[in-house]
Order: sequence, then structure tokens, then C-alpha cells
Amino acid sequence: MTKFESRRITISHFAAAKVCKLLNMPIDCKPQTLASAVEQLIFELGSPSVSTEEKAANSHQSKFS
Repeated sequence: MTKFESRRITISHFAAAKVCKLLNMPIDCKPQTLASAVEQLIFELGSPSVSTEEKAANSHQSKFS
């Protein structure tokens, strides 16, 4: 079985607002929802070839299409 490491991070209100804006989420969403969105950005948006905003928009569109 693969071992996974968990880390706790603290992000500013500005950063949380940016994540919510990128993924069209309400700023008052549950902490678990925000954590999932941050995790998504970490794992899916790692390639430097396309801007974060483009990738987030494409990712969001494909999930809800």
C-alpha cells in the first residue's frame, strides 16, 4: 500500500478569494471545499506552459460540462 503524507497549510484571505474566483466558488464555502480546490490546483495545474487562470477555467469547464 502506498503511503501518503498529509500537510496542513495556512493561506491568506486573498489567496482563498483567488482560488474561489478561479473555480467560480463562493468565498464563504466550507473549509473542506476550499481545501479540495487548493489540492486540485496543486495536482492538476503544475505545468508552467499554460497560465494558471487558463488551466483553472478549462478544468472547471470540463468538470461541469
